[in-house]
Amino acid sequence: MIVITLTQEEEAYATDIAQRKDHIQNAIGAKNKMTTSGHVSNCRAQLALAKLLGITWDTNIGNQDEKGGVVSGCRVRPVKKSDFDLLVRRDDEDEMNMVLCTTEKPQEYRFVGYIKASEAKKHPIGYFLPLPAHVVPQKNLTPIEKLLEIL
Repeated sequence: MIVITLTQEEEAYATDIAQRKDHIQNAIGAKNKMTTSGHVSNCRAQLALAKLLGITWDTNIGNQDEKGGVVSGCRVRPVKKSDFDLLVRRDDEDEMNMVLCTTEKPQEYRFVGYIKASEAKKHPIGYFLPLPAHVVPQKNLTPIEKLLEIL
């Protein structure tokens, strides 16, 4: 596990981007859209992953992707509790690295591990709103340190 801390300024920036994405999705009438808090959590985790990878975060403001942004071939799934599992949707791209990030403490982003979406889809489906998802226990994730070696 690797912990990344965002500054207050970084979190504020990610929150601003999240609000813009939320506004765009509302304006176009997106279906199954994230909640505003979902956008905020997702954008902050994306920025933390970019910081971990040492790259600039591409905010994808005009991107209508309702599943969350992509950072260097990875899709981050933030969860609020350290013992929550990774959820992977049926429509997540098979080649995507799905990254679990826990966010229990303010400004602290714990990157637990990752799995290819194609492998995650071999796990059972649980029913979570708004869409069903494959549930991947943390013990089945590859440690995040291994992802750093291949990117």
